Amino acid sequence: MQRQLKAVTDSLRSAQSRLRRLNDKLSDKEWTSRPAPASWSAAECVEHLNLTSKAYLALLPDAVARARKRGGPRKKHYRHDALGWFFSMMFGPLRHVGKFRVLPVKTMSPFGGRVKYSAYSALVIVARHQHRHIEQAEEAAT
Repeated sequence: MQRQLKAVTDSLRSAQSRLRRLNDKLSDKEWTSRPAPASWSAAECVEHLNLTSKAYLALLPDAVARARKRGGPRKKHYRHDALGWFFSMMFGPLRHVGKFRVLPVKTMSPFGGRVKYSAYSALVIVARHQHRHIEQAEEAAT
């Protein structure tokens, strides 16, 4: 697997492990308890995470199919397009993520309507977003 995609895959697995550890540690009451009236509970953080990840991931099979159809050699290194870089930086650092030439294939943001960025950027955004909200859930539970 290309090293950047492996980094994204590893990050997604790490997020899943963090969430399982959190689940093993919290009682039902701790899951639903809000640290402050205007704050989300750990459960609400994870619910948001699940809804947004599901929306992003629904777009990726089409992007991969278009990349396969486009063909060409696999890239050794992917770069973010400008919007993808901006959104991925909002969620924090992650080492870079391609089996297919996904950079030239654009995907529509499930939340922005007109916002488009590369499929590679979408993968990085999903992984970073997961860690951001798992951290938020961990903080809400303490």
